[in-house]
Amino acid sequence: MKYFALIFSMVLLIGCHNNDAVKEKLIQTKIVDDFNQTLDKKQTKLKEDLELYLIQIQSLDADNIISMTYPKLFIPINKDLFREYINILISSSDIDISSFNAKIKHIDAVHSFKEGHFATIQYQSDINLTFLNPELYSDDVSINVLKDLLHRQYGKENIKINTITRSISIKKMETLLAIQTNNNQWKFLGDNAEYRRLYPRILPEDILEKINKKGDKCPKS
Repeated sequence: MKYFALIFSMVLLIGCHNNDAVKEKLIQTKIVDDFNQTLDKKQTKLKEDLELYLIQIQSLDADNIISMTYPKLFIPINKDLFREYINILISSSDIDISSFNAKIKHIDAVHSFKEGHFATIQYQSDINLTFLNPELYSDDVSINVLKDLLHRQYGKENIKINTITRSISIKKMETLLAIQTNNNQWKFLGDNAEYRRLYPRILPEDILEKINKKGDKCPKS
């Protein structure tokens, strides 16, 4: 169960597949773009980099995902281990992504800090996955355990399980913290309870102060 808790925790970040055909399908999956927020110049650049970041997630490109992740995240988190987790999901023969869609919902105002700029972003992810291993969750007891796990993590209203097709649909609103230094490409970092435990170790002090001053509520993990 711990293995699948890891799978479901990370699948909204990077997805998984077990053959080239699925990978090609994921690469072709487009970011849903019905975004109608009026953006200034800085927000427009941020949106462009965010779309590129989401494409890297869809294409399961570990190196590019890492290159667009806020680099100081890899102070408390081992970069090689992070890459290994991605590869584990990529090579999984137990679970497979059939579709992944992302819809950008809101880009906050861009704020300045000593080294550059930062902003928060909300996007909705919709993922459909299928169990490939017929021995997994093959009885009512194990299915109910899985339901409880997913309902606790994502909310009952965001989970649909089809026991006939052995497929699961997960809908989740995600929040990211975007950081840009020296007018370079924007880098991204999860913004939820688990990530915020790491913030004091990885974020510049003036970003922390401004987040606290704004009184931003911590998004649920």
